[in-house]
Amino acid sequence: MVEINTFHPRGADWDRNLADYVQAAKILPFMAISKIVWGDPVWDLTGLAKPERAGQKPTVRFEGGRLKAAPLSGSIGDFSRAYVAFKISDVFGIERQIGKFTKPIISMRALATVMTECDLIEPADITPALLDATVDRFRAADAKEYGIEQRAHALEWIVKALNTSGIARSPFEWSFGSRSFQNQSRINKFEDDRNWGRVSELVEI
Repeated sequence: MVEINTFHPRGADWDRNLADYVQAAKILPFMAISKIVWGDPVWDLTGLAKPERAGQKPTVRFEGGRLKAAPLSGSIGDFSRAYVAFKISDVFGIERQIGKFTKPIISMRALATVMTECDLIEPADITPALLDATVDRFRAADAKEYGIEQRAHALEWIVKALNTSGIARSPFEWSFGSRSFQNQSRINKFEDDRNWGRVSELVEI
């Protein structure tokens, strides 16, 4: 039987929620018996996931490797690691294909690259405009439409995690299919307009 460990934010302070989310992930029951070292650039999920091919180790890479994308370090790295940890916890006891955990991280690294170019570093800074820019980056890389769709859907999963964990500065809906979004702001209109204005200036496709 799979035991679901769900994180519930204590309030509307996104910095506090991020810290709590990461700390809760670090003490998930499976972490103590796994081969995972939290800050390592590569997580070995042997015993937790199935590898892509026989003879390989099932690994999740947060930086380096063949992928030409920004490393997931700092707070964005902690969020990404916590995201993977909770996803493992959701299915603990059932070894899923490693792609269940690597696909969101590949998309997250592409998003981190866009954020770096815009001088943004916090998970709370993620907005629909940045997600749209990331999808356009997928297209610019001449990826096939099916691959673009898969990576974009992984971004949708990340958005859901940002919202449910209370880490998004201003919760929003984002859909790859319609490229539409809707703000559900916890902050006043002036702050909201200022954040959107900054992204509009920084992200030009």
